[in-house]
Amino acid sequence: GPVVERSLELFQPANPDYRGKTLLDVLDETLTPMGGRLLRRWLRSPLLSLAAVVERHEAVGELVNRPAILEALRAALSPFRDLERLAARFS
Repeated sequence: GPVVERSLELFQPANPDYRGKTLLDVLDETLTPMGGRLLRRWLRSPLLSLAAVVERHEAVGELVNRPAILEALRAALSPFRDLERLAARFS
């Protein structure tokens, strides 16, 4: 909840005068607004199922271990800055 988010400094530093990084700042290497929102959702609502955690961990591991595929994926997604909002306009 909000208390945990503040205590862990997930999205905002505990002290507003402090210019340190939040966990989101450290982890966020997203290229698109859509990716940024997804990362925020993942931090705000972590997986509860061990199987789901393992599946996500393996998927991330594949991208880390295959940088060429990661870069190709990033290049393919970068022109589509915000597919979520674009799709919402048409629905």
